[in-house]
Amino acid sequence: MLHKNFFRQIHLALACCVCVFLIVLSVTGALLVYAKDIQAWWSPHYWLVEPPNKSQLIDYDQLLENAEKAYSQPVSYLSIESQRDKAWQGRFLDGKYFNVNPYTAQVLVIYDYTDTLYGFTLYLHRWLLWQQADDYPLRNLVSTAVLLFIILCLVGLYLWAKPAKRLKRLRIKPHKNKRIFYYQLHSVIGVYLTIPLVLIAFSGLTFNWSKQTSAVIEFITRGPIEARAASPQVTTAESNRQLSWQKAISQAMQSMPDAQLQRIYFAKPDEQVVMLRVKNPGEFHPYSYIWFNQLTGEVLQTQNASIANVTTQIWNFRYPFHIGNFAGPLLQFFWFILGLSPLLFVFTGGYLFIKRKCF
Repeated sequence: MLHKNFFRQIHLALACCVCVFLIVLSVTGALLVYAKDIQAWWSPHYWLVEPPNKSQLIDYDQLLENAEKAYSQPVSYLSIESQRDKAWQGRFLDGKYFNVNPYTAQVLVIYDYTDTLYGFTLYLHRWLLWQQADDYPLRNLVSTAVLLFIILCLVGLYLWAKPAKRLKRLRIKPHKNKRIFYYQLHSVIGVYLTIPLVLIAFSGLTFNWSKQTSAVIEFITRGPIEARAASPQVTTAESNRQLSWQKAISQAMQSMPDAQLQRIYFAKPDEQVVMLRVKNPGEFHPYSYIWFNQLTGEVLQTQNASIANVTTQIWNFRYPFHIGNFAGPLLQFFWFILGLSPLLFVFTGGYLFIKRKCF
């Protein structure tokens, strides 16, 4: 009994430490599943476009020229949408973002990332909104709370597994009194959701504690994670770009003809190497890259993530897994419910604690 009570105290202490973080991360994590859809519905004139009957995209040269005229800053990167009715997003060199119509090259809006529902929610979810220059001082605090939540879940699972008649205790009896009902709701739903919640929480840790979590993945799979290749260097100095952006990008994409272009990272001032982020068949998320010389269009280097080893494929799967974007809208909705489920544990656990202490 003492042994069980010890783990109950650990479970309670961990819950008290992370309950506030859990509420914030739960609500924001669930909201992020549909945040982009919500902001497009709320402000369609900024996020949606009307595709013409002949959906011919405007060339990149005209699009970049219009964007730079609208803000007098070079474009740092451009995100390409696969859906025809979505505006493309880009970022200027100074950090401002913009949306542009890919059929007319009209700049729809220029904004700070946190001005959007998705951007604000993401910053709150990952960094509690605190940013200093290029650093996020609270990111380790958030990650620590997530790690404690993982331990909390595993301790809860142990408390269920320790006594006998485990399967009989996987039932909820609503006719019981409120205290027993909430206890069963807390423990039974917790047992069913522990594994997916732990995996989702761990995948979230990979974005901040990548070194530590990648070591765990490599240990389990007994293989190395292939890092993204370093950008090649170009030493030739040429005064003028010889190819148009349209021709240079089209030429570079021929090196991976089946890939879908997702993002263009333009060279910084006084540099020449442009990086294309592309999604090859077999990838859940774009982790393949093409580097080319913006002056000549010469492809300098490629990296095809679809043929990477198993360990790398698992590692690359962490982002679509974390957001539930890998098996259609039904699973995405289930991920939304999973994201909110910790609120149930906070409520039922808090109720049981108050009942025990005050009544």
